[in-house]
Amino acid sequence: MKNSRAVVDERQNRIVQLLNDNASHRVEELAETLGYSTITIRRDLQHLENEGLVKRQYGSAQLVAPSARPVEKSIYDLAQKAIAAYAASMVEDGDTIFANTGRTTQAFIAALKGRNITVVTNNLKALEVPINEGVNLMLTGGEIAYPALYGEFAVNSLKTVTASKCFLGVNGISAEGGMTTAASKQASINALMLARCVGEKIVITDSSKVGKQLNFYTGSLSEISCVITDSLADPAEIQRIRDLGVRVELMDVEPLKK
Repeated sequence: MKNSRAVVDERQNRIVQLLNDNASHRVEELAETLGYSTITIRRDLQHLENEGLVKRQYGSAQLVAPSARPVEKSIYDLAQKAIAAYAASMVEDGDTIFANTGRTTQAFIAALKGRNITVVTNNLKALEVPINEGVNLMLTGGEIAYPALYGEFAVNSLKTVTASKCFLGVNGISAEGGMTTAASKQASINALMLARCVGEKIVITDSSKVGKQLNFYTGSLSEISCVITDSLADPAEIQRIRDLGVRVELMDVEPLKK
């Protein structure tokens, strides 16, 4: 993986942004959200702690002060909102849908409105967004590994549902590696959601995940019908995905000016 100074700076800025949004995050949560190993995230947190920006304790981290560093709005946050809005427009009245954990799926759940639908999710952060009238939100239950629910209870819960649509966030997606995630527990949940869906199976992810391959395999691109991402995705990788017969919808976003 490219590890230039610009990439490291962008990742560390996103860590600060995430910590600025919430009082504290566990290392595993940051790793899953950003799609990097826990070793990489711990290294970043050590650097940020050395700068006096972050305080670490018991496997979690928080900002020393919310104003410790100017936090730029990430292009990926803008992309996630556009992706979420487009994905929400694909939901129809009466749908029962799966949505997994992640910031993009959290934004997607928040964007659902004007329809009578049921959303089944293992995403605990769905509880942090306003749920629009008509949306019946159901959590899978299970073991808590914030911000998600995992384990046998969650799996058994999903086995009782047949979804008409499935919206999956991923940490990595590529023509060669398929869909991958940074968390082994999430990979099995994602795979089960795909298996229990009889309608469209849609990946919603910003361009930073396109072309990446993480450690834990969720499934082949032959299992999905559509990818919704943003226009900053690598054009060559997008074409390779399209060559596999997967529809790709690109949301227009402009790089932020420095």
